[in-house]
Amino acid sequence: MRKEDNGVPDDRLLRSYLLGATSPEEAAHVEALGIAEDNVAERLCAIENDLVDAYVRNELAGQDLERFKLLYLSVAKRRRKVEFAAFLHLLTSSAPSVKS
Repeated sequence: MRKEDNGVPDDRLLRSYLLGATSPEEAAHVEALGIAEDNVAERLCAIENDLVDAYVRNELAGQDLERFKLLYLSVAKRRRKVEFAAFLHLLTSSAPSVKS
């Protein structure tokens, strides 16, 4: 199991967990820490947001893209999160820039 020095999973493991690419033992460990440790829960949330943003910006590829589509988008609540992120991306990418 990939961990930082303090025994907490590293960001690669947390990303793999969110994409369903961890062993059952690793997933159980991440889930338990996500409940028990606020810092792990916060990191999971931040990494999830990064994954959603990467998907919306077409920056996911290969197995990460396939896993995201298959697993993440299979949940209605998560699809709504992606739709909202896509809407925000559209607004920010089409908004005129302000010059000082």
